[in-house]
Amino acid sequence: IHLDVAPAEGWLVNRSAWLASDATVEIDSNWSGVRAALGGDGVRLVQCSGIGGVLLGAHGLAEGMVLDQGETVIVDSSIVLGF
Repeated sequence: IHLDVAPAEGWLVNRSAWLASDATVEIDSNWSGVRAALGGDGVRLVQCSGIGGVLLGAHGLAEGMVLDQGETVIVDSSIVLGF
């Protein structure tokens, strides 16, 4: 899965899903800003910022979702690749 990173819109990705990124993308593998929000279930996130592409991998089928403002979805945090 390819994600585009823009200066004003970074991504948080599951550390185990991150495969590679452009040299212009800054990777912070020690980021833990939403640990409490995820219930401390051990999901380790990588913060991707800057500009460029990020490549994620998954075991099995992966589906992307774009939510409209105010729209919500409930997911199992252990299977989320990025947001």
